[in-house]
Amino acid sequence: MISLLLATEPIGGHPGLAENLAYQTVGILVVMTSLGILWLCVAALGRLLALRPAPSTGAAAVIGPLPVGNDDLTPELLVVLHATVYEMLGPGHEIHSIRLVNPFVQAWSVEGRRQIFQSHHTR
Repeated sequence: MISLLLATEPIGGHPGLAENLAYQTVGILVVMTSLGILWLCVAALGRLLALRPAPSTGAAAVIGPLPVGNDDLTPELLVVLHATVYEMLGPGHEIHSIRLVNPFVQAWSVEGRRQIFQSHHTR
């Protein structure tokens, strides 16, 4: 135990095997203690959040009519999309149309390039 307490002092010169092991042991204890405290905090936060009441499940009945005309989307997926809009934006928002995007079109990368090129100014 005394060697662990001495391991918190700076090493001078060339340390021996025992001093190196003492420093490594203290380092591992500090890391494991920190991880244990973080684990306890996350577990306590999880239990605290589990006490919240569950959101209502009747959102799909209030959100309005489902868009029709798209045979690629199942009714279950449409209900999930409507429930998501209701939960994220609240009542009064509706989905008016749904378009499936071609997965081979890289719209996000094109938009990112456009913003980068637009930020450059010629002199």
